[in-house]
Amino acid sequence: MSNSSFKLNLVLLVPELLTAIVSYLPNPDLKSLRLTCKALGSSCLPIRETLKLQEQLRSGADVNALTYVSERFQSLRRITITPAAHGSLDRPLYEMPMMKSFPKGFNYLIPRGWPSSGPFGLYILPPWNDETAKKQWRGFCVITNVLAGRNNHHISELIIDVRELATGLCCRVFDEPCEEYDNLVHLIRQPGFRRIDLALLADGQYYDDDWSSFRSGHLKRIFEAVPDLEHVSLRITADYGQIYPDFEKNRIPLQTIFPVDRWQKLRYFGLSNFIVDGPDLLSLLGALPTTLRLVELSFLEIVGDRGNYRDILLDIRDTLDWHDRAANARPKLIIHVHGSSMRYTPIRYQCVDDQANGFIYGDKENPFGARSNGNALIHKVGIERSHLGCCYSG
Repeated sequence: MSNSSFKLNLVLLVPELLTAIVSYLPNPDLKSLRLTCKALGSSCLPIRETLKLQEQLRSGADVNALTYVSERFQSLRRITITPAAHGSLDRPLYEMPMMKSFPKGFNYLIPRGWPSSGPFGLYILPPWNDETAKKQWRGFCVITNVLAGRNNHHISELIIDVRELATGLCCRVFDEPCEEYDNLVHLIRQPGFRRIDLALLADGQYYDDDWSSFRSGHLKRIFEAVPDLEHVSLRITADYGQIYPDFEKNRIPLQTIFPVDRWQKLRYFGLSNFIVDGPDLLSLLGALPTTLRLVELSFLEIVGDRGNYRDILLDIRDTLDWHDRAANARPKLIIHVHGSSMRYTPIRYQCVDDQANGFIYGDKENPFGARSNGNALIHKVGIERSHLGCCYSG
């Protein structure tokens, strides 16, 4: 085989296979491979960046950089931790140097640093004291450790953002007090802290654990630690297909998690992908303060009496006092639901915010109008979106 044919065959390999092959090469051979042709040079970009990243992790350079930034950038207010930074091909969520170095249209395997839940393989979360497993959430551990060691930062918002990917922070950090839990409490207790968004991976909690991470009281104590919170969001990721249709016995009373009586300044409350009892949810919404302006109720599994979206919207309209408030003081709903048969793989979903608010405060029809299924949307209602924010149809 000629040299040119060999190069052509390499270039024609799918990116995943080429990446797997080249990952076995030592640095000198990797450099030589990149010199063989421009196409291979481009194909090796993710590998080169991965090797650089691995070296930075080994040396602790990322920790030093975070410490440097937190000490000098006093205007820094928000920390976002995400496994979805790469977004989708040609649509990164964050323009990091690694993505900027790729040629336009470059096809590569999107890295996801956190373990994920999915319908094709069972994943049960290991205990948080498993040091090897804990390394999968290194970013969370490093950030909370660095910031807990300083009392003069001005961080007021901590966001764990998974963009509807089937992953999240390991919920078992809330099983019992530990270094990372104590660091998180120390961080959010700083004066002026106002926002926390938690996206938690909870696979396996529905077996022998009986949702112990949520019943332990430590998650509630996180929320209790900041009575001046203005923005609270809790998102759960779990393979509910493992317990379908036994949702009723897997619900968690919301008062075991949310200390609503302590929140007097709350403006945003979000609950996503949780198993909730209908009347329990309505009771919680009615107890939220009048400062409330936005409420997200997305991808919920609603059980019990009035256990569907249609009846929840009816009850919000007819039993809460939201409609009686001044127009600029009424809470607005955000509702995203699965709009396809792939219920447990939410690649795309339906956004029905406008229709839900129009029903509660106006004369629009209930978007969940089907009599036979109170969670089924009326035909062609809502806007279809992807988990990375793309809009497909109206």
